[in-house]
Amino acid sequence: MRPGLVLGVIALRRVEDASPDVPVAEIERLIGERKAARTRRDFAAADAIRDGLVARGVILEDTPTGTRWNRK
Repeated sequence: MRPGLVLGVIALRRVEDASPDVPVAEIERLIGERKAARTRRDFAAADAIRDGLVARGVILEDTPTGTRWNRK
């Protein structure tokens, strides 16, 4: 293993740790807003909410029972 590789992984992890996580309450609120936007057929707003969460490291998955989410 190259020594620089280990330091690169550590440096990457520090960058990840420096970015704040999205609070669960905020994720749930945004999922509710996205559901309301989809109900009124405002797909541009729903997509903007999804894209905003993805940019912040949260992946949404729509299922028959509702929307699930995970952090990247």
